[in-house]
Amino acid sequence: MLLAGALYLHGRVVGFAFATQYDYHDITQSVRVMQSGQNPYQPLDVAPGGTSTFGPTHSNYPPTAYVLLAPLPAVAAGVGDVGWIVFNELLVVAVVVVVYMGIGRPSLTEALGVAALVAAFLPVWHNLWWGQVNLVVLLLVVLAMLAHQRGLAIPGGIALGSAVAIKLAPVALIPYFLWKRNWRLAAATVVTLGIVVGVTLLVGWGPRWAQYYDFLGPSGRGTALVNNQTLNGMLLRLWRPDLNGYPIGSPPAGFVPVWYALNILVVGLMLAVLRRIRSGDPLMIWAELAVVLVVLSLVQPIAWFAHHVAAIVAIVVAVRLARQRALPAAAAAGLVVAYVLATPVAAVIGLTVGGSLGADQGHQPVLQVATSALVFGAVLAVVCLGAARLNAARAREARLLD
Repeated sequence: MLLAGALYLHGRVVGFAFATQYDYHDITQSVRVMQSGQNPYQPLDVAPGGTSTFGPTHSNYPPTAYVLLAPLPAVAAGVGDVGWIVFNELLVVAVVVVVYMGIGRPSLTEALGVAALVAAFLPVWHNLWWGQVNLVVLLLVVLAMLAHQRGLAIPGGIALGSAVAIKLAPVALIPYFLWKRNWRLAAATVVTLGIVVGVTLLVGWGPRWAQYYDFLGPSGRGTALVNNQTLNGMLLRLWRPDLNGYPIGSPPAGFVPVWYALNILVVGLMLAVLRRIRSGDPLMIWAELAVVLVVLSLVQPIAWFAHHVAAIVAIVVAVRLARQRALPAAAAAGLVVAYVLATPVAAVIGLTVGGSLGADQGHQPVLQVATSALVFGAVLAVVCLGAARLNAARAREARLLD
């Protein structure tokens, strides 16, 4: 019944996606702009409230992304919007399959439960609506983890390096793999990224790197837009909800130190959780990755709902932990609350408020807090995953493997 309802909602989303996919079209046009020798990093003006000035000539993808996404215009001409939606649906399935290859095959009941939760997950919907490339990046990341788990350091590094080349955020996983003592995977990641950077230089895109660096300044200030489900967005909505264009001008005095301190606090929470759950057990290895990916989305200046799609890994891991009774009752209940905050609550508030808090809503404390429902759900999920404990027999086996 739950799966049927989730698939019905998912189908409605897919139907709506045929008329949207704005990011897919913008990215495709940006590739054409780059390939034609024009600059896709035109200087940004401060956007009016509730709007964005980003687009094909105001792109926040690095030059390396345009090497790996070079075939996109030809693909777009061949398969169009329908093909991109189907491709993203296949990516969702592939991500779940790869995680299960890492933690072991699920029972039928578990698989159906995960299918329902993933199909109804708000970030999955947003990726379909906007036609993002986040699922491509996520698949590369989980393939890197599977390669790490199976001792295939070089293929893992190639996958992770490719993910970083498309979107810079996964570069934070290099320290994670260094912590896991997989020096070869980290080195292969750097070499892969270096090769793609070298291609940008060979094709004459060297000057684009300076333009991209200048472009990062305005885009890195964040925004109070409701879609920005990061610590930055949460803090701005509480502090200055009127700064809801993208990009914004200079943030208020004192904002940056407070934001950085909040990021450090959440990263500290992540490190504490990683130390607590670390073991050689495959399930706990993937629990570690789930925690890192959830936190990585939170500490960026900008992460729309779609960017939190990496929490698919957390969903799969959480269901398996619950099935194996590796979670205290309170932690299991907390993960349910986290999912509710991240999907039905966030969806209802997002639809009610729209992209930004209006003048009549900007000073309503309850609404200012509620618009960060996904942020609170993400933090709660990290805390609850940190309570995971294997049974005694598996814990002893994991210690021998670690």
